Amino acid sequence: AIAYRVGREVKTLRSSPSMAGAAATPSSSMQPAGNNPLTPADISGAIQRAQAAAGNKLTSAQVASLNAALADPNQQLITRGTNWSPVRAAMVNPDDSAYVYFSGGLVTLDAQGQITSTTINKSAIASIDIPLWTCAVAGADGILSVLLAVMLFMGAISVMRNGRNGRRLHLLYACVKIPLAIAGGWAMATVSSRFWSSMMAQGTPGGGAEAGHQVFVFVALAFCGGGLVYPIVLLIAMNTRGVRNFYRVVS
Repeated sequence: AIAYRVGREVKTLRSSPSMAGAAATPSSSMQPAGNNPLTPADISGAIQRAQAAAGNKLTSAQVASLNAALADPNQQLITRGTNWSPVRAAMVNPDDSAYVYFSGGLVTLDAQGQITSTTINKSAIASIDIPLWTCAVAGADGILSVLLAVMLFMGAISVMRNGRNGRRLHLLYACVKIPLAIAGGWAMATVSSRFWSSMMAQGTPGGGAEAGHQVFVFVALAFCGGGLVYPIVLLIAMNTRGVRNFYRVVS
C-alpha cells in the first residue's frame, strides 16, 4: 500500500522531444515572466522539505544552487497554490548526485552542486506504472501475516500446555506462511522493479538510478528470504521423529 501511494504521488516527466519543445517554447497558458516569485519564507520552507525528503544528505553547494533557482522571479519549479507542499520527492544517489521533484518540475544536481538539468512540468504528467494487483498481494500478505502470527501464538500456548493441537497449528502456520512469504516477496520485488524501471524509462537522472533499482529489489527479496527461514525450520522440527512420537502419545 505504501509503494502504491508513493507510485501515485511521485510523478515523473515524459522526455519526448515534443515535451521538450513545449517546455522551451512560451505559450499563452504559461505564466508571464517574473509573475511567479517566491518569498524568502517560501524558499526556506521548500529547501527544508527537500532536505528532509533527501534524508539531510544534500550538500551545502546543492542547497545553494536550489536557493538560487527558487529565488529567480521567473521560476516555475513551485507552482501557484502549492507552497504548502512544494516538494514531492528528493533523493541523493550513491554517486552524490541528487534530484528534487518540486510541485512544478524536476531539478538535477551533480555532486559539486551544479544544476545539470531543469525540467518544467506543465501538463504532461505520467504516473509511475505500478500494477494495482501487486499492491493488493502485498497488502493481503500483511493482513494474513497478522492472522498467522495470532495462530502461531495460540500454537505456542498449546505446546506449553502439552496440548495435542500444538503441532497441528505449527504445521498449518508453516504450510501457509511459506507460499505467502514467496507471494509477498515477489509482489514487493515487482513493485520495486516497476517503480524504478518507470522512473528510469521516463528520464530519472543520476548514475545511481540503476543502483537504486537493484537495491530495492534486493531488499524485497531479502524480506522474502527472511520470512521463509522460520516456517521452514519449524516444518523440519515438527516432523522429526521425537516430536511426532510425542504428539502421537498425546493424541
